[in-house]
Amino acid sequence: MAVVGTASWNGVAHIWQESIIPTPAGETVIQTLVPAEPYDPSTIRRAIFWTAGRNPVEVPASQLDAMPGRGGQGAGGLDACRHGEALGWETILVPAGRVRAMHVRYERNGRTADAWLAPGIPFALVRSLVAGSDSVELVLLGHGRDAIPSIPLPAPKAP
Repeated sequence: MAVVGTASWNGVAHIWQESIIPTPAGETVIQTLVPAEPYDPSTIRRAIFWTAGRNPVEVPASQLDAMPGRGGQGAGGLDACRHGEALGWETILVPAGRVRAMHVRYERNGRTADAWLAPGIPFALVRSLVAGSDSVELVLLGHGRDAIPSIPLPAPKAP
């Protein structure tokens, strides 16, 4: 995930966040416009999907409520903060380097998940692991400012 731009929505500061997901067909890029302060990935104002070899597609406003992550579900860091048990501070090694983070364990979709959260990291999520036969792991590759979008951000439009 990266913050790749900013925009105003009804006079409120929002950010464009981008996620790149590897798939068998190639990378899929998802850009979502969400409130900046407080950060709320469950309140999606606009969403753009792009898969290699295709044109970017904006999700119609009428379908935004059906997106994963709406209502706070699917946002690992927020799930951990809202419902998790703090296990203590740990220093972990991820591709972005050594990071001191709070280890939190929580239930997600009927499975146990672990997250390592660091207040100084955008989105707070340093590592997340949902265990099981179809395990999912997210790790922090890097952090900083001025990330460049993989696809051009859409033009502003009135809410």
